[in-house]
Amino acid sequence: SLDYNPIKSKTKKKMVVSLSDIHIGALVDIDLNKYNFDIAKLRMEEYMSRVIDEAKLHSITDVYLVNLGDSIENPYMHNLAYTSEFTLQEQILMASDLIIKFMVGLIDEGLNVSVAGIAGNHDRLNADKKKGLNGDHAVKGINQSIRSFIENAKIKRATYVQAKNYEHSININGLNIKFVHGDLDNPKDKNVLAKHSSLDGVDYSLLVMGHYHHFEFIEVGVNKAVVIFGSLKGADSYGENGRMVSAPSQGVIIVDEHGDYEVKQIKIKS
Repeated sequence: SLDYNPIKSKTKKKMVVSLSDIHIGALVDIDLNKYNFDIAKLRMEEYMSRVIDEAKLHSITDVYLVNLGDSIENPYMHNLAYTSEFTLQEQILMASDLIIKFMVGLIDEGLNVSVAGIAGNHDRLNADKKKGLNGDHAVKGINQSIRSFIENAKIKRATYVQAKNYEHSININGLNIKFVHGDLDNPKDKNVLAKHSSLDGVDYSLLVMGHYHHFEFIEVGVNKAVVIFGSLKGADSYGENGRMVSAPSQGVIIVDEHGDYEVKQIKIKS
């Protein structure tokens, strides 16, 4: 099924598909929201279906799947063991499997998929970031699982792209985009995009992050913006207690042949 001919493209549009804050292993049971692994699977399937619809609507064949971090809940993060459904190793394995199935679902519909992933604060294996080894995070294992699957299964229309531990950048049709998790950045800082451009020597148009569990589009200049994508997990007791809650959502960026872009929030109803 992975060798189907891709859908014929009528345009040169491409699409970035974010996977933001899926928090596999988290257990949520509040009035506003329920979340566990079974619900995560349903929400990923719904999101995948919406991505496929967008691809067909815009005659897109090339997709950049970028994991923005916090793939796992991590029972050792702030003593979250009491709200974790699985052990740390199980969370890593199950997140890997879920992301691979998401990728395969896109390929089954004729899409060419490039995959990259960066880590978030929940992905760090040592809860104390000052004591942990640099780059010792769950997404490293998840990425290796994805890479091994692509290479060993000889999937022709999937490409693994090695990202840095906590950031990644791409150029699509002349549009420079940088991805970070968001825990090390202040999206309210109007100069945050300019700081990344200066640091890397790249004129970025978009800085894309997760972490904050809500969708936001913040213009910071002419055709320049900070984009925050939401969480698959949705509202939890921490957000409820702080009066900061949002419905589960993800998001995509559609880039045309001229480098003009459209950012879309994908609300999840499952």
